Amino acid sequence: MAIIFDLDGTLINSLNLHATSIKKGIDSVIGEGKISYRFIQKNIRYPTSFLFKLIKDDLDINLSNEQKKLILENKRRYMSEMDFKGVRLYSGVSNTFNLLKREKIKFCIATSMPKRELPLLKSSSKLKIIFSVPIFCPDVMEHEKPNPFVLDMAIEKLHLDRATSFYVGDSITDMEAAKNAGINFIGVFNAKLSDSQLFFRDMVGLNNFIRKNLAKFK
Repeated sequence: MAIIFDLDGTLINSLNLHATSIKKGIDSVIGEGKISYRFIQKNIRYPTSFLFKLIKDDLDINLSNEQKKLILENKRRYMSEMDFKGVRLYSGVSNTFNLLKREKIKFCIATSMPKRELPLLKSSSKLKIIFSVPIFCPDVMEHEKPNPFVLDMAIEKLHLDRATSFYVGDSITDMEAAKNAGINFIGVFNAKLSDSQLFFRDMVGLNNFIRKNLAKFK
């Protein structure tokens, strides 16, 4: 039995930083005013590759591969210049991690955040606990969720049983990645996931559920 957690929007409140940096990256390549911050913020729970698809489908803006590459390069540069000291864990995360450690339940983090961006989080003293567990990240955009790459990596490296493993996430692509990996899914925060077999409005709700149903996770 094991629980795998998504990172952005599930464990930490970093979505606005990602939205701001990708907006700046887009503006630097195609000009300001072409894509609104509201559009980016509305869809920021999706991986960047899927966001580019939405920009094409919903806004009829077809970005070339070269433009996408440059946007991502600029986005990472803007991310490196941002202040991560305000990024914090959602309420209930520390208690959940401590509960899992105490009960000897395996858990880890699997995220679409690129490896090169992950160290930026270390500038926040409030996030130390997330680096106390294994973290799996993709090397290239093709490995972003809903591709199950990072979930498969976690399962194989930690020798987890797919049938009894759970992925906790806040987006549709998290749910699809779990399905593609053949593991169970638990939705949090995002109302679009409320039809999931298990859904909680926040991490406190998830923590209470785990605490009351420990037998399910052992």
